[in-house]
Amino acid sequence: MAQQITHLMASLETTDDGEDKDIQQPKSYAKDSMDRFGDDMFGLILSYLSLEDRFQYECVSKQIQRTVFGSVVDIELNDQLISKIVKTKTTFTQTMETIAKKLPNIQTIDCRGMICNNNSLQIFHDNCRYLRHIYCNMPSNRNQLIPKLRPLVTRISGVSAKQSFINYHRLSHLSVTFIDNVFDQNSGLMAKNLLGFEFTFNLKDFNKQLLSAFVAENQSLRCLVIKEIKFNTRETLNELTEQLSRLPQLRRLRLEFQAFPKHYPLVDSLRTIGVNCKQLQRLSLRLYSQTTQIKVSTLDSLEVFRQLKRFDLAIDSQWFSQRISGQRLTYLSLKCLQLYSNLFVNCHELWPRLQCLSIECLNFSRHCLDQISTLPALQTLVVQCFVTIDLSDSDFSDVLFKSPKLKTIEILEKNEKKFYSK
Repeated sequence: MAQQITHLMASLETTDDGEDKDIQQPKSYAKDSMDRFGDDMFGLILSYLSLEDRFQYECVSKQIQRTVFGSVVDIELNDQLISKIVKTKTTFTQTMETIAKKLPNIQTIDCRGMICNNNSLQIFHDNCRYLRHIYCNMPSNRNQLIPKLRPLVTRISGVSAKQSFINYHRLSHLSVTFIDNVFDQNSGLMAKNLLGFEFTFNLKDFNKQLLSAFVAENQSLRCLVIKEIKFNTRETLNELTEQLSRLPQLRRLRLEFQAFPKHYPLVDSLRTIGVNCKQLQRLSLRLYSQTTQIKVSTLDSLEVFRQLKRFDLAIDSQWFSQRISGQRLTYLSLKCLQLYSNLFVNCHELWPRLQCLSIECLNFSRHCLDQISTLPALQTLVVQCFVTIDLSDSDFSDVLFKSPKLKTIEILEKNEKKFYSK
């Protein structure tokens, strides 16, 4: 039997022979042993694992136990994660203690995906000395955290009661049901200098004075999400557009339209926002089925967004074939039931810098793929079809081979997922 080949590890073992000088002996490991890597390299490799996988594989070796959790600094707690980690006859509190002790380097805890009480968060407070940020839900005043935890809270979601967040002075991101939730009974603003804000547009109780007051005291906003926007008149839309245009630091904007003035051109509103919000880098538009009357014959107004790098467009209507112009775009996401192939005609001229293209639709044709293959900077293509993709493996392989910078194609058809890479 051939002698097993061994490799020398970079780390050395120090021996003491009773004299003043130390003699270092090189360690030798089998070629197929993971022990040939030092802890630093091993920790880097393991950093690509999900948190669930880390808990699953920690029992493989002592080296994994030493290094598998060291790189975890952000953790998102949710019911799905807890169900995978929890063991038989283990209480919720014991599970929290296990997580906190194994992940001592945590800096940020996001527990908006579950109900997290004072006892649970106090466990992390006592065991994780680097903890600086807590993200949590606060639907009512009964969900208040104890005073020593409040300075760590920087993001709150699910606010539907007034006064519920006034004791959290490091708050930077806030999500409320309606915008009047951030005003007290005397119309005094309780949230100022925020970096992120999310609310649902309530046409019935729309108050332009409240919106104007909020914008005036939150010029620092970098991320804004407005859901369920409904308009009956141009005046209301113009008022919202005007207020959004007063946010010079805005980087990310998401607008979800449910109703829209008939035949009113959306591009006019986008152009106004783009001219004034010069720092905007990411724009997301969601047009629900009730908004099919929106005039979006062209989205050329995107060109006025000088810093725009990412554009996400989701339309619930049956078709979409509008021209999207974006010379500076590096990421484009399109979600629509039916995409016409002429959408991608001359796309190499429309999106010369596009690196990632994500598409969700009912059907995907060969003509679409041929047009997309002309994109000069495309590196990643993701296609999700709810019905069928009338293309073979060789079709995708050919495109991957012909496209100079394309590295990965991910195809999701019904419940099947395929990857093509080079």
